[in-house]
Amino acid sequence: MKIEKLKVTLYFLCFASVAVSSHAAPLVTIGDIGTVSLNAQATYEWDNNIFRQETNEVKDVLLTFSPGFDAVLGRNAADLDIGLSASVDFNRFQDKDELDSELLHFLANAAYRGSRLELSARAGYDETKSNTELANRQGDLLERETTNFDIHGEYTLSPKFSFGFGVNWNEIAYVGNFAASYSDRVYTKFPVDIFYELTPKLDISAGYVRSYIDVEGAGLDATTDNLNVGLRGELLPKLSGSLKVGYNHYENDNGSRNTASMSITSSLSWRASSKFTHNLDFDRNFDASATGTGTEVTDLRWSTSYFLNNKTLLSARAGFKVRDYMVEDRKDELTSLGLNGSYRINSNWNINAGYVFSNNDSNRAGASYDDDILTITAILIY
Repeated sequence: MKIEKLKVTLYFLCFASVAVSSHAAPLVTIGDIGTVSLNAQATYEWDNNIFRQETNEVKDVLLTFSPGFDAVLGRNAADLDIGLSASVDFNRFQDKDELDSELLHFLANAAYRGSRLELSARAGYDETKSNTELANRQGDLLERETTNFDIHGEYTLSPKFSFGFGVNWNEIAYVGNFAASYSDRVYTKFPVDIFYELTPKLDISAGYVRSYIDVEGAGLDATTDNLNVGLRGELLPKLSGSLKVGYNHYENDNGSRNTASMSITSSLSWRASSKFTHNLDFDRNFDASATGTGTEVTDLRWSTSYFLNNKTLLSARAGFKVRDYMVEDRKDELTSLGLNGSYRINSNWNINAGYVFSNNDSNRAGASYDDDILTITAILIY
């Protein structure tokens, strides 16, 4: 009941934001420390395989209207900064109108900076209705609610040493028609790190992460232990970010699976010039599938952006994800390619156009598919 009341309240606020933006000042200022931006998006999306099926592909056009707002408090006037944003997607299909939906998105974040202690926190809630490589159905879309909470801190012990700690909590809950066919999953991580300043621009680290994968279903829960070493900061001229390499041990509660592998986590950015920026993210870790069984996931993502001028941004991205299922003979390889262009008409209006191709290659019958998506989005910000 509380969640439903929250949804109704946020629906009202998002509608009100558009109404206010049409008849009042374009920007709300809260003294010297805060602002409220009101926004709306309208998206045209053509998808040639909305159910992510290997055969009997169904294409359709999706129109989405997304009113919302963003609020920022702090603005460096205090040690604490807070951000809030919320939006509602009103999705309408051209042919399959039985798939229409209203989906809520909410995000809150905060950052504190003291003389020795830095803290950051993030909480989010997202509703989605789509099929993926993990779970799909012919003729229907799966509904999910994703809730996450992160808090990370770092305390300076001395001019050279600092101590990092945190909690990362993520829940995926299936709702709707097929909720009973899939397993809800909660993934909780407790990382700790010791950082040593090798140079003014580069730190080395040693860390440990204890993780709990709680899955709906008897005997499917698991724990992982990760020991790692890493680097963060300016790794090379023009190359910055973080890289961690370690040993990861996985064991599920019923004892049927006890395994270990090398873990890699990296987030790197290469600023090739004032116009070109390249980003590379890599992650190799354990997780759970939509049916609750353990999986080992290797995920590589690359993106590049080019500022054609002060109004036009061009970008491209590519991704490759391998998911190995531990207790069943299944392996998925998901490849994705995307192109996007963004043009800023003025301080209030943006236009985006994009194309994404996805291919899932699976050894499980019926789990492979190809998908092409074209989108055009108009964004209004006040």
